[in-house]
Amino acid sequence: MFKALISIIVPVYNVENYLQECLDSLINQTYQNIEIIIVNDESPDNCLQIIEDYARKDNRIKYIDQKNTGLSGARNAGIKLSTGDFIMFVDSDDWLDTDCLEQMSKYATNHDLVIASYYREFINNSQIRKLNCAGFYSSAFIQRRIVGLIGEELSDPSQADSLVTVWAKLYRSDIINRNSIQFISTKEIGTSEDLLFNLEYLEYCKTSFVIDGPLYHYRRYNLNSFTSTNKKNLFSDWKNLFNRIQNLIAHKKEDYHIAFNNRIALSIIGLGLNEMQNPKGYRDRIKNLKQILSDPLYEKAYKQLELNYFPIHWKLFFAFAKYKFVVGVYLTLLGINYFVSRNN
Repeated sequence: MFKALISIIVPVYNVENYLQECLDSLINQTYQNIEIIIVNDESPDNCLQIIEDYARKDNRIKYIDQKNTGLSGARNAGIKLSTGDFIMFVDSDDWLDTDCLEQMSKYATNHDLVIASYYREFINNSQIRKLNCAGFYSSAFIQRRIVGLIGEELSDPSQADSLVTVWAKLYRSDIINRNSIQFISTKEIGTSEDLLFNLEYLEYCKTSFVIDGPLYHYRRYNLNSFTSTNKKNLFSDWKNLFNRIQNLIAHKKEDYHIAFNNRIALSIIGLGLNEMQNPKGYRDRIKNLKQILSDPLYEKAYKQLELNYFPIHWKLFFAFAKYKFVVGVYLTLLGINYFVSRNN
């Protein structure tokens, strides 16, 4: 029985403590027709030696050692090198269940995108991320969900980014290559390069399949990862991100635009938690929060945000943001930050 070749792209930077677990989970997949493409992005630690050792033992492993280009550049380099029928992205501090590719490949022939749920791995516990959707969907629905939540979906704001990641997904290589889909540098947009990649990819898709059962392990406690550093220009970078999203959905139906404004409104959580790391202290943090909430983009988003769907604690937080009660927003963020730091 023919089994399609799956290219697994692994960007590597400063993960020598986790890389072996990641690579072991790949070479031991029950689905064996794979190529593992490792992009060492000028990692300053011992990663290259680990990669070379694994490449000698398994001829399915290809690797390149390149000048540092960041996560987006490393993934783009991996796409260029790949030869598989399908592509999967795996972050080098994460790992897969042994049957992950076997399970996902069952649906890849009949769908343009296959999505799996995942475990969030903390130091002391593991939590399953439920996606609150399962089975067959039009790619238009998945695309809109990635843009943002609407209606009753707002009852769980944590779902805003649950479908955004590129890992735990199986893509068709021909769609990526035929349409020259690439990752945009985070230097331009701060974060969420995955979101833009998925929005563009889904523009050329018909159907998607969601497995709402965890097959991927997302490590939440690697302080040296590509995505863990604090970003002082995050507000301006995210405004660039929002401009790009707006351009991508300009021709879409009204629900996309409602979802987009809700994404902006909910982004105060990420911006606020970023401000909690501001070394200048609470006065500067409050000043910056006030600037964000007074921005016309956020004023418009909060004007149309429907608070009635939120649980009471989130309803209170977003009411503070909606009516620019900055001290209330700040105090709530202190509590959220404490909870997040304890769980990490």
